[in-house]
Amino acid sequence: MPPPGKNNATASLVLGIVSVVCLFFVSGLVSLILGIIGMLQAGKAKELGYQGDDRTAGYVLSLIGLIGGIVTLAACVACVGCAGTLVTPDIVLDPEISWGIDLQGT
Repeated sequence: MPPPGKNNATASLVLGIVSVVCLFFVSGLVSLILGIIGMLQAGKAKELGYQGDDRTAGYVLSLIGLIGGIVTLAACVACVGCAGTLVTPDIVLDPEISWGIDLQGT
C-alpha cells in the first residue's frame, strides 16, 4: 500500500505534464484548468504528509502550466482586441455623411 498522499502526488505530476503539453499543442484554457487541478492535488499530498520529489515536480509543472495558460489567454484577448480595432469602419471617410463636419473646408 502506498504512503498517504502518494496517489495525489502522482496525479499532480501527471496533470502538470499534461498541462505543459497542452500549453503548446492544445489550448491555454485547458492548460490553465489542468494546472489548477494539479496544484490542488500537490497541496492535498502535502496535507497528507507526503514529501516526495514527484509531489514537488508535479507542483512546479502545474505552476508552469498555470502561468503559461494565463499568459496565453491574455495574449489571445489582446490580439482579438487589436483585431477588433482594425476592422472598425471609419465613418469620416464616407463623403455622403458629414455628421456636421465641414470636410470641404468651405
